[in-house]
Amino acid sequence: MLARWFDRSGIGQKLAPDSKAKTVSEDDESRSNFWALVAPDPKFTPSDQQPSAPIAAPGSSSTSGTVMKADRKLLCMHCNKWTNMNTIAASTLDTTKELLELDGLMTPVRKTPSPSKNTPNDLMADVNDRVLSACRDTSKYMRSPKLERNANDKFLRICGSTTQMNQKLETKYRKLLKKKPYLHRVRATKLGETAPDGYTSLQVTAYANHVKAAKIILESEEEYRKSTGDNTYSDLHLDRDMLGHTALHIAGERGNIEMIQLLLPYYKFPESLVDLDRQTAFGRAVTSPNPKARRNQRTMEKTLFSRNDLSIFGDPKTNEERMGKFERLKLEYGTSEMPGRRGYMEDAMCVETWYEKGEVGSNADAKSQQFALLAVCDGHGDNGVVSKFIASNVSSVVRECISKIENSSEADITRTDYWNGIWHAACLQLDLKLKQEEMITGGSTAVIALITEHEIVVANVGDSRCILIREKDGEGTSADDVANDIDIEDTDDIKDKSNGETADATPVNAATVNETSEPPALLDESAISTTDKQASRDGLRKSTVVTALSEDHKPSLPNERARIVNAGFQVKGVTFEEDGEMKTIHKVVMNENNQLAVSRSFGDFDYKANDQLKAIDQSVISIAEVRVHQRDPSKDLFLFLACDGIWDVMKNHEVMDFVQQQIEIKAETSFNTILPDVADVLLQECLRRESRDNMSCILINLQPRPNTTTMSSHSSMAPKALHF
Repeated sequence: MLARWFDRSGIGQKLAPDSKAKTVSEDDESRSNFWALVAPDPKFTPSDQQPSAPIAAPGSSSTSGTVMKADRKLLCMHCNKWTNMNTIAASTLDTTKELLELDGLMTPVRKTPSPSKNTPNDLMADVNDRVLSACRDTSKYMRSPKLERNANDKFLRICGSTTQMNQKLETKYRKLLKKKPYLHRVRATKLGETAPDGYTSLQVTAYANHVKAAKIILESEEEYRKSTGDNTYSDLHLDRDMLGHTALHIAGERGNIEMIQLLLPYYKFPESLVDLDRQTAFGRAVTSPNPKARRNQRTMEKTLFSRNDLSIFGDPKTNEERMGKFERLKLEYGTSEMPGRRGYMEDAMCVETWYEKGEVGSNADAKSQQFALLAVCDGHGDNGVVSKFIASNVSSVVRECISKIENSSEADITRTDYWNGIWHAACLQLDLKLKQEEMITGGSTAVIALITEHEIVVANVGDSRCILIREKDGEGTSADDVANDIDIEDTDDIKDKSNGETADATPVNAATVNETSEPPALLDESAISTTDKQASRDGLRKSTVVTALSEDHKPSLPNERARIVNAGFQVKGVTFEEDGEMKTIHKVVMNENNQLAVSRSFGDFDYKANDQLKAIDQSVISIAEVRVHQRDPSKDLFLFLACDGIWDVMKNHEVMDFVQQQIEIKAETSFNTILPDVADVLLQECLRRESRDNMSCILINLQPRPNTTTMSSHSSMAPKALHF
């Protein structure tokens, strides 16, 4: 005690300084019995004394907060401070009993967000909490005594068995869970191929597709809850592994249809349960490399589909972020995008505008000119790295190329040659920048519209497409309009441009599809459609025509095939059956494992590696095909740019009819958000038609003034969040 007094008074530090010494508080001294014996004081009341032997909360892990039973206080494992348990219980839990039985108890305690009020941030906060708990629990079981580990491992090996469970083993299994309910949340450690580390018993059964064991686990939990009133194990299906996967994620990734059907009723949809990569069970299923998952992909897609699945629709954005207007150019636009049935997004879009100053000295009428650049970039094979690079850099590169030509003697060439020269240089420069950035994996197609007050210049590299919807000049349809609407070749779900993507011909059993998993329906127009409106709508469509301002660059085109063969590659047709029809898709073949379904793209440098050839002569080139359209304010209605995910399931004239129909419908409801709303519904329609690719589009209104056929005169509605 004298040493403690010397330390508290400061005399000890003066006599023998020690930087590592801990400061002793008066509470330490007042709680001792020394001064009560030396100098008794009946009026002195010592501060609350903590018991010297803390005990762990029953049912808690070894990493849980320590509970002082006598004074009902809790030692936080993070801040190392004592907190009154009654205070915690009053704010977070109904009873102290529930508090004591929580696994991994700590202060402060955070309640799980209400499912009805979940936002993406709340979802991720809950995921992070559960992943942290999984890591702590896994660590605890790794350090548990050998006998306890052996018992846990034996139980988990039964869960992960692929052998049919007989009646005797089932009875033993049920008794074991009833006797030791903590086995519901025991974690797998060092089980090898039986299960990865960190899996709970239910997750192990999902991994092995042991449906019988999973049923017993879920039934025994319900029996335990009803008999004891204890909800400790009531949300086993929400438990996460160390990557944030639920049992449903694991079953989807493994392609275990039977397990998915068992687990689905326990999950509330359309709330999206995401892992640490923000992927849902649907996303894990469609991106899984597991052979069984790929065989069952179609069935899993239909079974796991939900109307708010983030792996299908992506993160919602407000309409305000997806629309804009350029007054001087007399146009406005709306965008929409979704990962679709791919489960991951590789598309990127670009909308930029800038001004170029005119040379007033040489031409008195010259003035600054505004440009608008809108692009859809469709990436493949690299999770969208190349497409994002193109979308981020195309504007600056084009501006630089325009400035160089404007300042050269070539500025007086014809408009077509002028724009060909600009885009030829811009595309080669973009590809060079890609290589300098060492982005040598994957590639991207792109369709780009550069719009001025008088021209629409469309540059296309690959199989994305741009169409123009305009009023007819007279009766009948031009030959170009008909030709541009004929598909070069049928496309399908294996038209994926990256390596290793194959068709899934697994038949879908309607009985296995969840009733709540139907694709979203289009806006019901029954309340606003009449005979007169239908007649006017049909008349509007008969008076318009669609013109393609780009051509899909497929390896099967004669000019593209000749260049590919001259560069030393082959063009191979892959034939397959889909929905009872035989379809063929042509690919550029490097070898059996490397094939590409487009003949022009940015990146894909493995197909541009012939040192004996120029860049324009390689098997796959990045040179854009350019088309120039002179704007006609009295005829031009809409410009539509989209990746091939749309064109896989809709033809040019179908898009034209659909856009005009939805413009008419939504002019009475969407007001100033009409363009992104129409784009959203169009992508939903493509999803309903089972497009199997990422989908991105830009819808441009070339007559933005309000009128009866395109826009409503109302413009007071505030932008709203995107909800499918």
